[in-house]
Amino acid sequence: MDIVSGDVTIRTGSQDYIKWQLLLEDSVTPISLAGADDVIIRFKNKTDDTIVEFKVTDNPQKFFITDAANGKIELRPAVGDFTTIASYKFHIIPVDSVGNHPIPEGRDYTLQVIDSYAPAV
Repeated sequence: MDIVSGDVTIRTGSQDYIKWQLLLEDSVTPISLAGADDVIIRFKNKTDDTIVEFKVTDNPQKFFITDAANGKIELRPAVGDFTTIASYKFHIIPVDSVGNHPIPEGRDYTLQVIDSYAPAV
């Protein structure tokens, strides 16, 4: 899968790698993760408010930084991570000695999980 800038659509049970490059508001300049102590990606189900969260420090084989200087991260979902059709809002949180820095600021991205047999939109 190519690097995505935010919103993502996957099929239920997908194990496709999802890659992001974190950029400043100019959509060009990478956000360096070189000083990050951790990176968290937090998904919230829009229907029932359940939270699914992955941290680089908890599971670096599933969610990890691929290029810190250029703000590149990757999520490798397992078959059981997104098993039902749902819509999630999410954001990415680099954590450093200063605190938490949610990306994007002031809004969320969307992860749409569609039926594994439905045509892609």
